[in-house]
Amino acid sequence: MSFDHNGLIVIGENINATRKLSVRNKNIVHEDDRHYLAYEDLSGTARRLDLTNAFPEDWEEKKGAL
Repeated sequence: MSFDHNGLIVIGENINATRKLSVRNKNIVHEDDRHYLAYEDLSGTARRLDLTNAFPEDWEEKKGAL
């Protein structure tokens, strides 16, 4: 399946408004002081959404979620 996206790809709902993700979630990837949400696009290609700016500096302060 493919579609024209003009550079904008929506991977789901607004994660900040509707759900919390555990910082220990299997789809959260920690690499080189950066934090990503791993997902597959419509063609099955592995992709990452950079969540570094939203990632809590103190996990306990955020109760282990973002």
